[in-house]
Amino acid sequence: MNRSVLDGWQFVAVLGALQGVALAGALIARRTGKTPNRLLAAFVLALALYLASVPYYTPAIVAEWPGFFGVSYPLPLVFGPL
Repeated sequence: MNRSVLDGWQFVAVLGALQGVALAGALIARRTGKTPNRLLAAFVLALALYLASVPYYTPAIVAEWPGFFGVSYPLPLVFGPL
C-alpha cells in the first residue's frame, strides 16, 4: 500500500480549513448580532469543508479510497443560498 504525504499546498489547505472551523465556532459563540454572525459562520464553515477536501485528490489517496471520489463536487452549490 502506497502511503502518501501531503505536499506544502495541501498542508496549507488543511491549516486553512482548521482556521475556518475555528472562525465559524467563534462567530457562533458571539452574543451580539446573532443572525448575521450565524449566516457568516455557515458560509465560512462551508468554505472550510470545501477547502478540507483539497488533499483528498492526490493520486495515492484516491487510489486508496476510490469510493469518496466526487463527494465534494456538489459542495459549491451550498455557497449560493448562503
